[in-house]
Amino acid sequence: MATQDYYHVTSRYRCMDCVNMLDSDLYVSICGIENCSSGHKFGPCRRADYHIHFILGGRGTLRIENQTWHLSAGQIFVLPENQEVEYQADHDEPWQYAWITVGGSNALPCLKAAGFEDSWLRECNCNPNCFVELIDKILGSTELTLVNELKRNSCMHEILALLVETKCAKKEIRHEFSPDLYVQYAVQFIHLNYSHIRVNDIANYIGINRSYLTTIFKNKLNVSPQEYLVSYRLNKGKQLLCTTDLSIQEIAASVGYDNPLTFSKMFKNAYGKSPRHFRQESSPETGTQS
Repeated sequence: MATQDYYHVTSRYRCMDCVNMLDSDLYVSICGIENCSSGHKFGPCRRADYHIHFILGGRGTLRIENQTWHLSAGQIFVLPENQEVEYQADHDEPWQYAWITVGGSNALPCLKAAGFEDSWLRECNCNPNCFVELIDKILGSTELTLVNELKRNSCMHEILALLVETKCAKKEIRHEFSPDLYVQYAVQFIHLNYSHIRVNDIANYIGINRSYLTTIFKNKLNVSPQEYLVSYRLNKGKQLLCTTDLSIQEIAASVGYDNPLTFSKMFKNAYGKSPRHFRQESSPETGTQS
């Protein structure tokens, strides 16, 4: 836990500084909100950790090593670790920005996932006040308590998650896991919830669209998700017919069919006989149905 905290408030500047948690994989060390004065300049210098700036208004200039950019409201820039940086507010329209500084071994992978892999700047792609609200929460949790440290870390993770989520202006379809893993999770979800779900529920649960779910199911299992769900329901119904005295209506309801006639029709299509005839043939008096 940090051992020192400073919270500064003036007419144009708010900032919280805390001692870096060098033994953490990911930590927040500094954050703030500032209305810069005309021509306000920082650097040139090299800084530890990664300083993420959200430009709320105005304009300014950023230089990282030998590259220079002219930036304005709605853009985000990062001051990279241990590179020479210099940035300055415009003289006529000085910028206002909020920032947060993160460090640790997981900081760079998170920033790369958020779109800072080939460049240290990007568009915000959302209302920048979403980030300001989270930074404001950190600034409101400055006392050195475990509760506040957890709150600050929670806000930091939410900021990074929002950065990753808004990486592209248009929602990007990303499949971050293998088809095998998606199918495994979908099958597990079906086995646990078959009596009350639809295919859209399966797709939404694992975070992919229905079309892609259908494609990977057919590739891996040679059936569609709907066919697999129906087959699993009917197989559960068949087991109940053989092992319980529940009525056909009760069995139908327990495997996801409100209408017993629909269950009977689906069952007959799958097994060539009605549930009643199947039960009769499976009774001890008539032998066991395979």
